[in-house]
Amino acid sequence: MKDAQTFQPRTAALLIAVGIFAFLSFIVFSILAGDAGRARTASANSFSNSAIGHKAFTNLLRELDVPIVVSRNQSALRAIGGSLLMVLEPNPGAAWEELRGTFHLADKVIVTLPKRFGVPRADKPDWLSKAQLLSRSVPGAILRSFAPGASLVRLEGEVEWNAQNIGPPPSIPNIQLMRGAGLEPLIASEEGIFLARVNVDGKEIYLLSDPDFLANHGLKKGGNARLVMGILDYLRDGDEGVVLDETVHGFLKVPSLWRSLLEFPLVVATVVALVAMGLLTWAATGRFGPLQPLAPPLQPGHAGLIENATRLLFTTGHEAEILQRYWRVQLRDVLHALHVPARLGERETREWLARLEIARGLKERAEAFENEVAFCAAGQSRDRRRLLKLARRIYLWKRELLNGSRRR
Repeated sequence: MKDAQTFQPRTAALLIAVGIFAFLSFIVFSILAGDAGRARTASANSFSNSAIGHKAFTNLLRELDVPIVVSRNQSALRAIGGSLLMVLEPNPGAAWEELRGTFHLADKVIVTLPKRFGVPRADKPDWLSKAQLLSRSVPGAILRSFAPGASLVRLEGEVEWNAQNIGPPPSIPNIQLMRGAGLEPLIASEEGIFLARVNVDGKEIYLLSDPDFLANHGLKKGGNARLVMGILDYLRDGDEGVVLDETVHGFLKVPSLWRSLLEFPLVVATVVALVAMGLLTWAATGRFGPLQPLAPPLQPGHAGLIENATRLLFTTGHEAEILQRYWRVQLRDVLHALHVPARLGERETREWLARLEIARGLKERAEAFENEVAFCAAGQSRDRRRLLKLARRIYLWKRELLNGSRRR
C-alpha cells in the first residue's frame, strides 16, 4: 500500500516553482526598487528630485562615502557620539519646535534657513510647476529663535566675500544673508553673514543663511559642491557621520516592527513567509473534513480474530510454517473428499493420487507441492510473495482435482 501523498508531483513542482519565482522577485525588487515606497514630493527635502529638493546632496555624500542617515524619528539622539545633526530648511510648526528642544542632546547641529517653496504639478506630484520665494518673515522667525537681535536680508548682484579657509565662496544669485548681534561669522561679506555660529544656553549652533547652494538646482553651480564638503569637513572630525533630519518636513515615522513588515520591500518577504506557513500547515494537516474515528486495535468477531492472528503470525515471521500447515490441511481434505482407500500406505496413496492427477489433466503435482513446501519450511525461502503464490497454486490444484480442470 502506497503512503498517502498530500500533493501530487505536478502540484508539488508548481509550488516549488512559485516559491523560487517569489524569492527571486524579492531579490530583484530589493536591488532595483530604489526609492520605491517613499513619498513622492516636490518640496525642499531629501526625498525630492525637484529643483528645490536635497536629493542630490544626499547622493553626493553617499558617493563620497560620507556616513549619512536620513532620520525620521529621534534625530538628536541619533547624532549622539560625534555625528553632525543637519536640519535643512525647517518648516515652522510643532515638529520644528519639538526638534529644536532636543538640540542639547546632539554633539553638533547645523541649521539651514528656508528660502523657497514650490507648487507641484497636478499630473506629476514630484515635479514643480513653479517655485517662489518665501516671505522673509518665515526664515527670519527661525533665525531669531537662535539670535533674537538678528535679521535677514536678500541681495541682488555679486557679493564680495571676506577671506576664509572653509571652501570657495557660494555661487548664489539673489543670495539670502544674516545680520545682527549674537552671530559669529565664519563665511561672511560686508553685506551679511552666510555661515554663522551662535551660542544658545551654552550650546553652539551653526546657521546657514541660504539653502540654494546645496539644493538640486544649485549644487552643480560654481564651487558649491566643494563648499558643501568644506563646511562638513570643518564641522566634522574625520569620518564622523551626518544625521539629516526629515521630521520637520512632515516625514515623522515612529518605529514599528509590524508596520515595517507591511511596507516595501519587507512586505514581499512577509507575503512569501505567510504563503510558506500556509503550505506547511496544509502539508502537515494532510486531510480535509472532520476527524475520522480511529479503528479499534482488535476487530470483534471470528473474522477479526482470524485477521489479528494472521497479523501476529506474519509479524513473528512464521509464514513458512503456516504454509506447511495449510498444505497438510488441503491434502487431507482432498484425500477425504476423493475417498482414498484407508488400506493404502503413504507410497501407494501418492501413486494413486498421481494417477488421478494425470487422468484429470492437471499440470500441478502433489509431489512438487510437497517438495516446495518442505523447502520453504526448512528456512530456504522467506519471500512472502513466493509463499502467497504457492498457497494460491495449492488452492487451485485442490479445486481442479475435486471439480475437474478448467481446460476440460
